[in-house]
Amino acid sequence: AMHIYMDTVNIFVRILTILAGGGSRRK
Repeated sequence: AMHIYMDTVNIFVRILTILAGGGSRRK
């Protein structure tokens, strides 16, 4: 269960980072 949780969080954070980076870069 821990492995799945870590993978999910990792992907979620990665998406947020891309979105945040894109928004910040655009600004």
